Amino acid sequence: VDLVVQVFSDAGETVAQLGTVIPAEGEHRVVYNGHLDLAL
Repeated sequence: VDLVVQVFSDAGETVAQLGTVIPAEGEHRVVYNGHLDLAL
């Protein structure tokens, strides 16, 4: 898991494991334009 997190972080992504609260900045809303497929 740590290696996967490192790869995504190195690519400039913000990575948070499920159940982890991360600090965020910006407006008080969530905009997600994508597809989250949990049927793996």
